[in-house]
Formats: sequence, C-alpha cells, structure tokens
Amino acid sequence: MAACSGVPSGVIPPERMARLMADLEIAESVVETEPAKFRGDSLKKTLLQSVYLRNGVTSEEVDSSMMWYGRHIDRYKDVVARTVEILQDDEEQARVAAGRASGRNSAIGGMTADGDSVDVWNLSRLWRLSRTSPASIVRFNLSRDRNWEPGDGYELRFKTVGAVNPVEVSLAADCQLGKRVFINERRRGNGWHSVRLQLDSAATASQLYGTLTYLTSGPETVYLDSITLIRTHWKKSRAHIPAAQQSINK
Repeated sequence: MAACSGVPSGVIPPERMARLMADLEIAESVVETEPAKFRGDSLKKTLLQSVYLRNGVTSEEVDSSMMWYGRHIDRYKDVVARTVEILQDDEEQARVAAGRASGRNSAIGGMTADGDSVDVWNLSRLWRLSRTSPASIVRFNLSRDRNWEPGDGYELRFKTVGAVNPVEVSLAADCQLGKRVFINERRRGNGWHSVRLQLDSAATASQLYGTLTYLTSGPETVYLDSITLIRTHWKKSRAHIPAAQQSINK
C-alpha cells in the first residue's frame, strides 16, 4: 500500500490522511461550537483519541506522518485539497439527509433555524481559493423566515489559512420602507476573523446577503475555513452598531 501511494512505510497514505484531517477539522468545529462541553483538556483528548481510533491510527503515526508531509509540501497540498473535497462532500450528504429526515426540500435556500442565537450559514463551511478556482468570491443570500425579528444582529465568522492579501467582507440587509443597511470591511492575516451587522431595534430584514472576496497573487492558495453566520435576537445589553456600518434608502 505504501508503494502504491508513493509514501514510505509508516506514513499514512494520502487518501487516509485526507480523511483523518477532515475528521480532525470536524472535531475542532465541535469543540469551538460547544465550548461549554469541552472546558477540560481531558474531554478534548478523549475526542481526539476517538478520531484516531475511527481512522485506525495512533498519535505516533499521525506525528511522524505530519513530519513527512511537512517535508514534502507538494504532497501535503494535495492532501489538503482532498480534505476540502471530503468536507464538502460530507456536508452535502448531511444536508440531503437532513432534508429527507424532516420531509422538507433540502435546497440551500430553504433553511430555517430557531433560537435566540443560532448559526444560519447555508453553504459549505470550507472554501479553497486559488488562481485555478472558478471564482475568487464566496456569495451568500438568505431570505426572511418565521424566526427573523426586529433588531436582529448577524455576525460572520471565519478562519483564514495561507492568506497573504486581505479578505474583503461585505454584509447587507434589506429592511422595510426601502432601507438597506450594509458594512464593508477588510480582514488581514491568518486566523479567526469576524464582521458584524446590527439592525436597529425597529428594523426587520427581509433579505440578508454578502460576499467574502480574496484576490490571489501568484501561485498561492488560501482557505476560508469554519465559516459561520450567527443570528442573534435583539437584546439591549449587547446590541452594538459597528462604527463602519452605513444605511441608505434604496
């Protein structure tokens, strides 16, 4: 198997490595989404070991494999690209399964969510952008459902990996009486970023849309990872309208 995959004995083959990295990404997202359940390191270690067990590897094999791929960057880039594909396939399968289980159409535009603070992002959470990508813009659009309320706030969160240039983020909401609220900001560097759009306490959005734009330079590849769009209902104690936010009459 090692000979067929082009890696030496003791190194996890590319396809298995990509599946492992996808599962590790999912586990990390679980920890970040539910921090109250993973306050202690012991629970995080247990989750990590369960991922290793599922993939039939040990921590020593993972460490040695990561060191080998770190010395063979071209092979590592291929594994990362395959990891992105696996995560996108997993998410699409989960979306279809959720639609079947609920008896509803599983189309992207049909998503609704209950609760005071929920993630309403309805696209893939991981995007790979490079010179060979079909586009350098991630576009999203949400239509009002029964859970939208006056004064809702929307926070777009994401993590950048491999970014050299800034990410341009735009968020906009169409409200009643022809009013449009919008914000445009840049986020530089790698790591976690967020941009928040806060409606006035009397305003209700009928449409929410936006873009994440990254212009690649040269052969670089950037990943927009773990994207969430958190909708929070109005509460005076935490409502804060960003200084860069603007509104116009359409």
